[in-house]
Amino acid sequence: MRIPVLTGFIFFLMMQTASADLREDLEICATMNERSDVRLTACNSVFESGQQTGEALAETYFFRGQFFVKRNRWPRAIADMSEAIRLKSNFPGAYFFGSSTFEVDSERYGQA
Repeated sequence: MRIPVLTGFIFFLMMQTASADLREDLEICATMNERSDVRLTACNSVFESGQQTGEALAETYFFRGQFFVKRNRWPRAIADMSEAIRLKSNFPGAYFFGSSTFEVDSERYGQA
């Protein structure tokens, strides 16, 4: 499947330019099986570092957005996926997760 391969490649590029602490936070943030509190803290630490920009920052929003999707926190997931798309307009994974999340959230609240 192309989306995981592309996401993996961009994640690899992010890791090449990051400091050791930031690399560890990026790795935890991107790990779907990490404990929720640890993963969210790691993602937030990446944002607070201010070291990520552009596509790398879009990937971090995408990873945190996936975290929120997994926990049914739809408004937060939509916000993060939207920010990922704003930073990287050709981001198929963010479009997929963002549109799916918006559909679920709309059904839940009766909005179209």
